[in-house]
Amino acid sequence: AVSFKIKGFYNRIEQKIGVFEFVETEDGVIAPAIDTTTFRFAYFNQANDKNQGVNLNFGYENGPLLLKTGASLVGYFQPSYESLGVDPFTYAVELNGEITYTVPRSLLRFSLFWRNNDRLITYFPDTNEDGESIVGQRIQDGFMLTDFTVGAPIWDKRFRVTAGVRNLLDVQTVTV
Repeated sequence: AVSFKIKGFYNRIEQKIGVFEFVETEDGVIAPAIDTTTFRFAYFNQANDKNQGVNLNFGYENGPLLLKTGASLVGYFQPSYESLGVDPFTYAVELNGEITYTVPRSLLRFSLFWRNNDRLITYFPDTNEDGESIVGQRIQDGFMLTDFTVGAPIWDKRFRVTAGVRNLLDVQTVTV
């Protein structure tokens, strides 16, 4: 069996809490960093966030073999876009895939998943050497994650127990 799906999405998230770089002011107040040189991170309330995009997914199933692949174009909201004069969204491509094999008699399932995240570009207010206001650009490199799982049905096939290994490629840092 072959499947193909196209989905569009738009998310508006109020009171989003996320991880951001931070600075400590002279008064001892911790605030989100505008630039990317602190390498100190904390959770902050971002107030409102948005994202939008489109997903394309293709699947193929033939007996015990399942193959899936997909691509997404995701737009990430730039909160300061008006004051910086940039587009409200920057876009990144995400690719994913899955290969699953189910052993017919035991229904033991082996799955390999992967996800490739494109580089992510964000903008922030900055100053040049002359003290003039400019738009700074932060680029987070892309990365790939790969997972492997094994699962088996239990209790008359009412539940499935799954164990696996995440991050097989051992991605520990992403360059910014």
